[in-house]
Amino acid sequence: MSTIAIPATTSERIGWPALPLVVCYLLVPVPMILTQIVGLPPVRVAFDVALAGIAGIALLAILASGRLRLFESADLAVVLGGLAIVAFAARVVAAYAIGDVSLGFAAMEIKPLFYVVIALLCLLAFGPPTPEAFIRCGSWLGVLLTAECIVRSAIEGVLTRAVGAAEVNYDAALLVLSLCFALAQPWRWRWYILAIFLGLLATMSRTALASALLIIVLTSRLSLSVKFLMVVFGLASTTFSFAYRGQSLGDLSTLDRLWMWIVGLDLLAKHPFEMLFGFPTGQPLPVRQIPEAIRWIWVGQQGASEGGVFPFHFHAFWLRSTVTWGLLATIAAMTALLLPVYRRDRTLAIRLTLFLLIEGMTMGLFYLSNVAVPLLLSFSAVAVPVLRHSRAPAPEPAAHGQTQAQ
Repeated sequence: MSTIAIPATTSERIGWPALPLVVCYLLVPVPMILTQIVGLPPVRVAFDVALAGIAGIALLAILASGRLRLFESADLAVVLGGLAIVAFAARVVAAYAIGDVSLGFAAMEIKPLFYVVIALLCLLAFGPPTPEAFIRCGSWLGVLLTAECIVRSAIEGVLTRAVGAAEVNYDAALLVLSLCFALAQPWRWRWYILAIFLGLLATMSRTALASALLIIVLTSRLSLSVKFLMVVFGLASTTFSFAYRGQSLGDLSTLDRLWMWIVGLDLLAKHPFEMLFGFPTGQPLPVRQIPEAIRWIWVGQQGASEGGVFPFHFHAFWLRSTVTWGLLATIAAMTALLLPVYRRDRTLAIRLTLFLLIEGMTMGLFYLSNVAVPLLLSFSAVAVPVLRHSRAPAPEPAAHGQTQAQ
């Protein structure tokens, strides 16, 4: 499998191209974590406000320079983004023709397009972030979450998971994304990988740990002993998370994400046409009964009622996107993102594919304010021009204790 070497030295390690990563990994999470430790509620809109600010800076940079930092496939990305916006507007108009439409609920499904616009502005203004930027930002976030876990555990007097920036599972997803890049050169980035993995253990995020362990076991060049240790600690963290949350694999009523899939698959099975092309945008889905296992989420937290379920009630990206856009459009969009990566770095593409498949089973991914933009930018990281002309990395030790020639 081909792989792209990360340059040992480059002036673009942490610079303007990495601004969205620094904001999503650090600048917003740090104050949110500190305020929550002292008992203040998180400001969940902080990420969207910060990203809108970044988009404004990028737009000003484009206007001030009078030119764009064009990258490969930029024109195609702009065209696809424009077509997606037009298609979504057409879906809203069509839904209006059928019946009443809730514009508020319809707007919630356009969030991925909002993040696509931000990512495109950043790419056109600053260029793509380097893989090294993902690795370093991920290691800093890992250290931050590990420290938070230690502090919270000391305060509570018992092992306590990190909370992160309001939703720790989203922070964990960012760590797995960084791990995808760090594993390209495990010897060089060994301490960064350790920091990222310790952060993952601190989150006790089962989906993130499952995707990370699968990526490590199937695609990394780590030794068998290191893989074994990571699997053991990962499974221990996952097992503890069930007890910590009062859940059990033997009690299906406690597994809310599983029940969302049961409802979603039943809905799609009964409406095959909509499964392929999506349900009318902004209208309630034909879900007539909400299972008791998820009533506390859908009704208690998200205001659903019998017959009033909307796509955003399905937390999994694959369900939500299929219900909104249809399976055909969802697969086409993922193919468009992954195909250029497969052409340059097949191993990274496999890691990102595993990331999308597993993380998308429980989280919105492209609908999430702190995950969507870094995730979109990750598909462009292999296009950084300096990578294609960089020196080959120093060979890794062939065996323990063996030294390289001076």
